[in-house]
Order: sequence, then structure tokens, then C-alpha cells
Amino acid sequence: MTTVKRIAFVGLGAMGLPMAKRLAQAGFEVCSVMHKTQENQLAGQELEAAGGKIVPSYVEAVRGVDLILSILPDDAALENVYLDPEIFAAAPQGVRILDMTSCTATALKKVAAYWAAKKAIVVDAPVSGGIGGAASGGLTIFAAGDDDAVSALAPVFAVLGKNMFRLPSIGDGKSIKAVNQMLAAVNAVALAEAFTLTKKLGLDLEKTYEIIRVSSGTSYVFDHKFMKIATNDYSSGFKFKLMKKDLGIAINEAKGLNIPLTTLASSIYDKCVGNDDKDYSVLATVYLNPKE
Repeated sequence: MTTVKRIAFVGLGAMGLPMAKRLAQAGFEVCSVMHKTQENQLAGQELEAAGGKIVPSYVEAVRGVDLILSILPDDAALENVYLDPEIFAAAPQGVRILDMTSCTATALKKVAAYWAAKKAIVVDAPVSGGIGGAASGGLTIFAAGDDDAVSALAPVFAVLGKNMFRLPSIGDGKSIKAVNQMLAAVNAVALAEAFTLTKKLGLDLEKTYEIIRVSSGTSYVFDHKFMKIATNDYSSGFKFKLMKKDLGIAINEAKGLNIPLTTLASSIYDKCVGNDDKDYSVLATVYLNPKE
């Protein structure tokens, strides 16, 4: 297989931008698109400063590349790119596709079927670890697909993550991510309630954090979100609207199962309105600032 050198990076969002920058700084030829919003223009400038290249369209970005790497918000965004006939026509025969989006397995399988006519080699590899992990190269990667295809992307994975787990079939990565996000979303509700109890009992917040993070009640969500709630800092992190979307995917995949905790958690997320672009720990405000 051809060594991956030229990458069309699709999705310079909160996670995608630091990942694209790391790849450019590691010596890959990274090409992406700068959209019209101010946020995306700044992202494009940051990528260029890191050694990447910005072009007018994804049609131009995919020409002659070894790999198309995507990390997008949802099914609709994924299909909007990969089912575009102009992008399909511009990409090389046999191009590799590495999709790291948190979306449904059904959407990625639809993309894989569409690109089969191009003999594209698709790997399904969503990630966990948040913006911090994306910036530091500390992501956990769930890589699903043909063994040879996954192995060929080892240099890319080495730049982006510290843990990489292999799964047999396209769609398995998306499914594992759905389970992970279900747990994280429910944990966030438990954390919000624990925080309100901490406040009622008059406990020192920093001391509570120090003790519980090394005790049996800890979790990834507790470790990373308790002090964000304590300082009322919801300005960055994993966006609430994306966590709510991921929770919806998990619930849809779980149809027919008895999942009362997850169903209840979803109803609490529904109460937290107007916070789409804040970190999902903003869920705590449902408890801290209850509406009359």
C-alpha cells in the first residue's frame, strides 16, 4: 500500500483543528477548506500557521491525496461531503477514507457503499479524549475495518492518539462510541446532582474534588468537569449540542431495550436549553439555576 503523505482534512472544528495542526506539524501535507464564518476563518489561519494548506473547496482538497480524514458534527454533515458527486469524482481511485466522526454506523456504511465504486478503503475510527486529547495527541481511537487498512494508517494514529483499539468491521467504531457517549452523558447527570449535594452540605469544593478524584466515586467526567462547574466555566470543551446528539444516537440504537437511566438523562438534557455551544457540563445549571 502507498504510504500516506497527502491528507485532505475535512472538518476544522473544535476537535478537528488541533488534530489537523498536529498532522501538519508532524510532516504530513495537510489540506483543508476555510468556511465563511469568522470562527472557521481563524481555524484556517491557524492550520496554515502550522504548515497546512487552505484551498477554496473540498473538490480541490481531495485531488491527488492519499487519505481523506473527516471529523464532522453528525450524519448530515458526513453525507453532505461524501455523497457529493463532485467530491467523489475529484478523489483518486482507491483513496483511503478515515472517518473519525461521532455519527451512526448506518451513515458510514452508506458512505462506504457509495465509495465502493471508487475502490476506496474505508476505516471507521471515532475518538475519545476531548479537545485536550486532540491537542496533545492523547486521544483514544476505536479503529474498525480491514486489518491491512488500519495498519497502513498507523503513522497517522501515532500522531493523534495514545491508545488505539482495533475492531473488525466498519460501523463497530461508531457503535463503541455510542456506548461510550451514553455512559459519559449519564455520568454528567450524576455529577450535576453530586455537585448540588456538595454545595448544600457546605463542603469546600476544591477539597471535595481532591478527595473524590482518587476515591471510588470518581470518573472521567468527574475528573474533567467538577471544577468547571465549580468555577462556572462552560466556555470550552465538548459542546452540549454534540453530547445531546450522541446521546440521541445511543438511545436510537438501544430501541427495544430497557434503559431507564439513559431515558431519564435524556429528559434532563432536554431541559437545558440555549446552551448548545457551551461545554456539556453546563447541564449542571439545570440543578443550580432551576426555573420557577
